[in-house]
Amino acid sequence: MSSPEVEGVEPHGHVARLDCKAETALAGWTVGPQPALAIYGVDPAKVLVRSGSAWSGDGAPALDGGLSVLNPADGSDVDIVTEAKLGGTVNHVAAHGHLGMFAVSKTGSTDLYCLDLTMGKATLAASTDEDVTDIQVNNLDQGWAVVRGTATGHDPTGIAVFDLPTCSSKTGSTLLNTALPASNLAFY
Repeated sequence: MSSPEVEGVEPHGHVARLDCKAETALAGWTVGPQPALAIYGVDPAKVLVRSGSAWSGDGAPALDGGLSVLNPADGSDVDIVTEAKLGGTVNHVAAHGHLGMFAVSKTGSTDLYCLDLTMGKATLAASTDEDVTDIQVNNLDQGWAVVRGTATGHDPTGIAVFDLPTCSSKTGSTLLNTALPASNLAFY
C-alpha cells in the first residue's frame, strides 16, 4: 500500500500471464506496488515478487512492499520479508535454485541480504554506504552485486561476490574491478 505522500504511485501492482501469440492476457493477480519478478526455483509454478515504491514524498524509503511468493494457481501472495521489517526499499533481487540475494536501500546506505527460498529466510550479508545497481545469482551458488560510488564523494566501483550457502563474502572489502564502471551483470 502506498502512502498518501507518494503522488502517482498506485497502492497495488498487477502481474499478468500473457499469451504473446494471441496478444491477450490470460490471467492477472494483484500484488504490491511497482512489482518486478524473479525466478522462484523452489517451485517453478510460483513466482518471486519484489514490490514497493522507491521513496516517499519526504525522501525516506516508502516501506510499502517487500519480497513475496505468488502462486498463480490459487492467487495467494505470501510475504517472505517486508520493507517495513527491513527498514528500507528492496531494489534488486535475483535467485537461482533455492538461493537468492537482494539489496535494500536505506537513507545513506545499502544492505545486501542472502536469501534461502526453501526456508523463507533472509540473512544480512553486508552493508555499504555505496549504491548497488544490480544483483545476479549464478549456478555456482554465488551472488554478485554491482557497487557504485555515490554522490557523497565516495567513488569505489566494482563487484562484490558472496557465497550464498554460507552468506559470506568471497571478495572481502576489496571489490572486483572492471575496465569501465559496471552498472549491470548477466550470466549466460
